[in-house]
Parts: sequence; structure tokens; C-alpha cells
Amino acid sequence: MVNSVPTENRYEAIEELRKRIEEPSFNRQAQDNLQNSDATNRPPEYSPVDTSPETNGWNNLIALVAFMGCFRFILVNIVELGWLVQIPFCKLTLKELVWIVFYVLFYNIRILAFYLISRFKIPAICYISVTEAVVAFLIFRNISKTTISAFLYTYSVVANMKMISYLLSADDKNFTKYLEFLIFPTLVYKDSYKRKSKCNFKTIAKCSVKLLFSLFLFCFLMDQHAVPAFFRVILLHSLNSFIDGLFNFCLASIILFNLFFKIFFDYTISIICELTSFDEKVYGEWWNSRSSEEFWSKWNIPVHAFVKKHMYSPLVSSGVDKHAASLLCFLLSGALHEYVVSLSLKSFNGWFLIGMVVQIPLHFVSNYVKRKYPSLGNIFFWLSFCVIGQPMLIILIYRTFYIKNNIDLHNYNRFIHTIM
Repeated sequence: MVNSVPTENRYEAIEELRKRIEEPSFNRQAQDNLQNSDATNRPPEYSPVDTSPETNGWNNLIALVAFMGCFRFILVNIVELGWLVQIPFCKLTLKELVWIVFYVLFYNIRILAFYLISRFKIPAICYISVTEAVVAFLIFRNISKTTISAFLYTYSVVANMKMISYLLSADDKNFTKYLEFLIFPTLVYKDSYKRKSKCNFKTIAKCSVKLLFSLFLFCFLMDQHAVPAFFRVILLHSLNSFIDGLFNFCLASIILFNLFFKIFFDYTISIICELTSFDEKVYGEWWNSRSSEEFWSKWNIPVHAFVKKHMYSPLVSSGVDKHAASLLCFLLSGALHEYVVSLSLKSFNGWFLIGMVVQIPLHFVSNYVKRKYPSLGNIFFWLSFCVIGQPMLIILIYRTFYIKNNIDLHNYNRFIHTIM
């Protein structure tokens, strides 16, 4: 067919096509088509963690550098202070063990007995308040270990939130649904939840192995890395020692915070979800957050849902300004955190409450950074929350605690006893 076309006609057709390509209108149209194609195929404007094959090497290098930094500091601690890792809770007394068992039993009896009076709001509220006061007093008097006290107080606060949600949300009191609500990893009562069709025992086995390994790694890094770095910061022996300890403690704080997330949310809660066939989200992709608002809505979805349903929404519905309602919610959250920390340390300092109140201006600042500089939003979140916020809050809490109680900070064993 091509050969049947006269040669002169073919030359004329080629010349005409060349002239069309050189026309400005054709070039503009081609550029527009190219831009539209780029816009379609272009990756999202913001990708905080690029897991494509092209950048996996960089991610591996960053993880390796962080590991080398930790390992170097751990070797220094072994040389200077010796082997510091201890079996968790190995120094618990028999009296404390008895009280822990008693408290767990009392917790279950308390939350089950609540169902009997849950139809009557005023007596139910009085019951929650009085039993919480009794629990707090018993733990305060009989449990000396800070970590165990904090766990038991947190356990009690979770029980209170479940009872309050059931009291406010359950119209039709049903004991079977109440028991399901107690074992599900949620704090907001509903008549029905999304359920899985069957339990995946393979997932349970994998999560169990990862949980045990992560617990060992958490204890090792806590004893051999975080606590010695924290000791150098609190001691304020010299400026060089303080700066070195501060950088290492910030790094340890970031690692331990993420390990805690994996241990509690990713493994423990996943096991509970599989065993109970619970199929609702308990956390979002908070590590990709570009503002404090995103973090608080994704970090702990059950707590966020509880505060939003039982406090924020009622306040806004009653005419309270949204910013004022947010402030009140952060004040409540700060008060609960302060309640746990102060009673666990047996000393009030107020730093946790202040830290939660600071979240309000940080909310506006982080939203401004997110809006003006989208690519820096996630970096600002990590800097403000994990690199600066958490380490400084812990340092202020314990430094105030040691000063108020006149504790000799030069005695490392005494330091370990008070911090753990």
C-alpha cells in the first residue's frame, strides 16, 4: 500500500507534518498533554515513607546508623557501669505480689458488679468514684515499684472509661453484650461491632513470637541504654556529659516509644483481636502524621473515640466553642495522665498536665507548618513530639521528683530503684 503512493505525495505529506510540529500552537498542545500525563503518573505530593525499591537502601542505611549509635553507647555503658540488664520485677516482695493478685481480682469483681447498678446513673457514678478512690489508696500504700503502680493505675482508668461509656451509651442493658464490651479492645460501647469470621491462629503465633522478642529488646535497651543516658542527663555532672547523655536519651526515647507501640498495639492488641474476633481499628498511621491533630486522632483510636463521643461532641452540641471544647478535652487527658504519673511516683509535679495543655498552641503551629510546608510537616511532628517533647517531659518530671525528695543522684543503684 505504501509503495502505491507516489513519491512526490509522500514528500509533501512529510513536509506538511514537519511544519505542523514547528507551529507554536502544536508545541503548546504537546506540552499540555505531557503535563497532564505527568500529573496523572506523578506520585502523591507528600510521601513520608517511600518504600519503593529505589529508596529501600536509604531506609536500611538509616536504620543501620541508628543501630550503630545505640550499640556504641551500650558498649560504653558496659565498660563504665558493667552489665546492667536485670530480670523484670525480680525484686518484687511477696507482699507486693499478693497485693497485685488481690488488685486484679478486685478489678474483675468491681467491673462485673457495676452491671448490677448500671441502670441507675447517680448510684453508678458514686460507685465508680468510691471504688476508684479505694483502688488508688491501696496501690499507693502497698505497691512501691513505679512501673507496676503505673500499670495498675492505667488498668483502673481503662476500667473507669469502659464503665462510663456503658453507663452513657447502653439503652438496653444486656449482660452478654456487656461482657463482650469488657473483653474487646475498645472504650466506646456499641450494641454491635465488626467481627471476623474466624480466628487466625497463625497470626496469633507470629504476634506471640514478635511480642516476646520485642519485650526482651525493650528491657535490654531500657536497662543498658536509656537509663544510663537518663542518669547522665539528670546528674548534670558536666556540660559535655549532659549533651552526650541528652542526645543518647533522645535516641533511646524514640526507639523505646516505637517499641512500646509495637508491643502493645501491634502485637498484644492484635492477639486480643484475633482471640475475640474483633475487627475494628485501634490505631491509624500516626507515624505519617503531619500535625499534632493527626497524631492524636490516629495514635490511640479507642481513647480518641471515647473523648470525642462522651466529652467533645456533647460540649459542642451544648454551644461550647470548638477550641474551648478541645482545650477542655486536653485538660481532661492531661489530668488523667498526671493522676497516673503523680500517684505512681507518689509525688505531684504537674509537668504532664502542662505538657498536654501545650498541645493546644502546638496544634495551631503544626497545622501552619503542614499547610505552608507540606513536605516538612512530618519532620516537624517527629521533632516536636519524639525528639524534643517526650525526652524533655520525662527529664522535667524526674528532675523535679529528685529535687523535691532530696534524693542523692550520685548513687546509681538508688537512682535505678526510684526510676523503676
